[in-house]
Amino acid sequence: MRSTRTSRAALAGLLAAGAVVASATSAVAVAEETSNTLRITYTCTEPPWPGSASSSYDVTVTAPLTARRGQQFALTASLLSVSPSPGDVPAGALQGFTNLLVGGSGTGTTTAKGLTNAKDVKKGDLVLLSGGKALYTPTKLGVHTFTPDKFQLTTHQDTTIVCVPDKSGVIVAVPVSEPI
Repeated sequence: MRSTRTSRAALAGLLAAGAVVASATSAVAVAEETSNTLRITYTCTEPPWPGSASSSYDVTVTAPLTARRGQQFALTASLLSVSPSPGDVPAGALQGFTNLLVGGSGTGTTTAKGLTNAKDVKKGDLVLLSGGKALYTPTKLGVHTFTPDKFQLTTHQDTTIVCVPDKSGVIVAVPVSEPI
């Protein structure tokens, strides 16, 4: 009988500890983010073929509201075509990345890798490229800005499409402060 009470008490203790850990984990996991979308017209080429074409996309980037110097954070990116797809595209058939230019208090480029069309696209539908993730570690205090730059896709037919923005602008800005 004594071992049953001990087992029950130990189980209750474990459940209570698990609830505290789950509660603490939930509190930490809630991070405030900002997201913005810009419509950008790109000039796209398919090397080695000559010529180019213009194509517009709604580019969305999500970033934390604030960050600490020296502490890495993630940005996510997605692109939604403005024009309908000229044909069917199987899920996962497009793979790529987009560059984000870093400005303001920061400099350089960070790359959001992992863009793909997660769902089948039927002829006439818009193409959503999602899943792009970039990691960035700010080294200076101040506001770091991120501007969409070129993106590149590889198709299921092994062709590469490179798209460069005709004009772009800051899509998100992240204030960076000293670590606590």
